[in-house]
Amino acid sequence: MTESHAHAHRPTNHSASGPGELIACIPGALGFYPQESLVLIGLEQHGPDSSAFALGPIVRADLGNQDQLEHAMRALEFADQDVHLAVIITRIPNSRLALETAYFLEHSGTEGVPGIAACWHVSEVASGTPYTLLFDAAGATATTATAAPGSPLADAPAKYFSGAVPSVVGAPTMRGLLENGLLPELNREEIALHFESSSGAETRRCEALYEAAYTQGRLLIEQRFTRPQALLAAVERGCEMLNPGRGHEAEFPAGSATKPLMLDDCFASDEDVQLLAALLSQSHLRDSLIIDIVESPGAAAQRLLCIARNFTGMIRANALSLWAIAAVESGLEPWGFAALRAAQEELPGHSLSAVQRQLMAIGEWEGMLDTAVAGCRLLWEEIEDNCVA
Repeated sequence: MTESHAHAHRPTNHSASGPGELIACIPGALGFYPQESLVLIGLEQHGPDSSAFALGPIVRADLGNQDQLEHAMRALEFADQDVHLAVIITRIPNSRLALETAYFLEHSGTEGVPGIAACWHVSEVASGTPYTLLFDAAGATATTATAAPGSPLADAPAKYFSGAVPSVVGAPTMRGLLENGLLPELNREEIALHFESSSGAETRRCEALYEAAYTQGRLLIEQRFTRPQALLAAVERGCEMLNPGRGHEAEFPAGSATKPLMLDDCFASDEDVQLLAALLSQSHLRDSLIIDIVESPGAAAQRLLCIARNFTGMIRANALSLWAIAAVESGLEPWGFAALRAAQEELPGHSLSAVQRQLMAIGEWEGMLDTAVAGCRLLWEEIEDNCVA
């Protein structure tokens, strides 16, 4: 999948009452405060009232990046929303990039590209920041202050055309972050740093285990039919590490700059580090861990994060993909999406993270979890059948 820098969040049933409330939802949805960005917002009709809409997927693109813009608009189209809105975030609203983006959006609506019902400008997403309407489908602007008769936005109040962003912390998309003791990062780079190792010693320690982990993973795959009990014992031990059971609850996400997370915090020995890395080196082994990750996302996330930070290649990409599952299960979709982006950067074309991103980009986080769990169940049935054959 082409890197798009699009982001999405879990759809909610909370209706936002105006543009300011929609703009306030953006940091919680993305997990960071976007700058110099285009943000597209989907709305679904909610209930019998034709004027009531629920917040759907939110996607972002770098301002002026045409490839990202087109990819973001396609993602919103695939989400099958009833109304498409846009917010241009820039401190220079009359710049060439901003004006070209607004022109493109105002004249969108061709095959495969959704029409934008309305677009606002805001210099930054912060409580109290003024916003103004740039255009809507009826040709209205903040200066004309009119909306199309009969449209879902007809009889719009004054705050439809201009106003101030309300409390960002009070936005419904902030709930998952707040429940986990978090706030949005200052920018996208900050959230990406969460997946990078800060310890050269730990990285070198894992480099020494790298080849052995891949060798062990290949051997376990070869033993699927010849020594199925050995494979069963390995995956059971991996699941036990990720889901240690009662009394081992853990915060999610652990390992921030203020809460360093080290290998010795998560693993009893290098043998355990190597085994989990081995299970993450092969897709057939990786998928056996998913149910236990869903059951214990906090503990699983800690161990997966340690592996992701200190290994490279397929092991890191798979660890990040499973970490994303733990994040989504914990209500932290923006962090999960950031992990999937990091997986694609590590291994472009990595199949699991690509599929996960496609599902999350259209708000299908539940489908992502259900598909992953169903695949895990089938894999366990195969492992157990081989053991009794």
